[in-house]
Amino acid sequence: AGKKIALEQLTSTERTLLANVRSYRQYRQGFYTLIAIGELGVSGTRRGGSSTNFFGSTGGGVGGYIGLLQQLQRIRNTEDNLSLQLRTLAQLEALLDVGVIDLVQVDQFRQSVESEKSNLLQNRNSLQLSLDSYKTSTLGLSPDLPIQLDDSLIQQFQLVAREATAVQDTIVSLQDRVGELPEDATVEAIGDVLSSAAMLLEPIRQQLDEVQNDLTSMEQAVPIREQIMTDDDKVLFREDREQLVSTLADLKEKFLKVTSDVEALQGELSEQTRPASVTGLVVWLGDALRLIQRSVLVQARARLERITVEIIDLESPAAFEIALANRLDIKNSRAALVDRWRSIEISANALQSVVNITASGDIRTARNNPASFRAPTGSFRLGMEFDAPFTRLLERNAYRESLISYQQNRRSFIQSRDSVHLGLRQLLRQIVQLRTDLEIQRRAVAIAIRRVDLTRAQLYAPVTPPQPGQPVAPFGPTAAQNLIQSLSSLRNTQNTFMSVWLSYYATRMRLSRELGVMNVDQDGIWIDEPIPSDTGPGE
Repeated sequence: AGKKIALEQLTSTERTLLANVRSYRQYRQGFYTLIAIGELGVSGTRRGGSSTNFFGSTGGGVGGYIGLLQQLQRIRNTEDNLSLQLRTLAQLEALLDVGVIDLVQVDQFRQSVESEKSNLLQNRNSLQLSLDSYKTSTLGLSPDLPIQLDDSLIQQFQLVAREATAVQDTIVSLQDRVGELPEDATVEAIGDVLSSAAMLLEPIRQQLDEVQNDLTSMEQAVPIREQIMTDDDKVLFREDREQLVSTLADLKEKFLKVTSDVEALQGELSEQTRPASVTGLVVWLGDALRLIQRSVLVQARARLERITVEIIDLESPAAFEIALANRLDIKNSRAALVDRWRSIEISANALQSVVNITASGDIRTARNNPASFRAPTGSFRLGMEFDAPFTRLLERNAYRESLISYQQNRRSFIQSRDSVHLGLRQLLRQIVQLRTDLEIQRRAVAIAIRRVDLTRAQLYAPVTPPQPGQPVAPFGPTAAQNLIQSLSSLRNTQNTFMSVWLSYYATRMRLSRELGVMNVDQDGIWIDEPIPSDTGPGE
């Protein structure tokens, strides 16, 4: 009896349709995170209604597409490290020839180079395996389908420009050419090397300009970086920036000097000055190499300091309120709980008394005539049926069951709310931890850069002149080991710094999904918008 009871089936169908639409929309959010970071994080699409159960994510690792980019950048860092080791090995072998370093240390460095080559080969193979697995397991594509990774997200972690690396390789190649010149090299042969050396001036100038651009970008990131800094940290940060600017100014002065020196060498080259020109060329190539190496370190430091993350100012109570207002699975679960409450009313309605008024009648024909209807042959019956409440055993059991079911679903809904709150608290703690760890790893990379600079500077330090009749004073017994450790530390700290940043990026993506504020466009791409703060958007 009543409109609500009569339209219950239609109401249930309409609410099921709305629940399915909400579930599908939330699944699109989870599908994006599955593709991006390898985590679905939602219960999936539902048909036929919803449950009062839902769950919250407490975070995880970095997989999916972001994980592939992480592997790709690790390979690039290893390639840069191997290139740097090879150039350093060439210097050590030159020092071995003049007797200022022993063979044991050079072989130790050679062994490190071979290990790095093996590590690079293994990383490349691991990336190809991960790509095949991603294509088949995640995207449902054929493993032999060629794909190209868009690495725009990790371009900022390329701390050393590939162009600068190419310039260093060219200088090393020219040093080899000079070493291969015979003692009676012609003026033309020396002039060819000098011309090739002069052609390096433009790439070096472009590198210094690129370093200047990186310092400008670093200054633009200062307001964001200083938001979470203490006063002491701001002072140290300002001093570091001033030191980088001062170093670049010094490098520009040295560039002017090497420019004038190579022009002077070209102008003074003659048959009489051949030995002096070769000696001057050797010195010039060493000066140019040290110039580009120092510029690379300044560039790496500037690019390191300009990397930032979005500051999330959100406490767990406010985050929980945002999730309650925006998460679609919570809305579905709340609607499902209301459906359970409504089922109590439906079951209660069945407990009411039933009074049925019945009426029936018929009329027959007479004299074997199918068209001869007569009133005396007809009959009419009228009756009343009454079903009292105390006889409704099955209905009472159904009513009790609906009460119990409602309480069960209510407790399940409360537990699910607590699970979401717990997950949000954990995600927010991870956000703070990763943001702090990012600064720690940034300092670790800066220290590693300084270690590389100091250990390589020892290779250019003047050797103490030996006493008459004594051998040349060698480098210390740990020179090669210090070089190996500093280069390895630079690679490892770069990888760790990038991993922390990507973990922060993935955790922020999870937080956006868990808050229910993740917007996905019609193409399934996440519209990266700032996370709401405690004060709310627009305040």
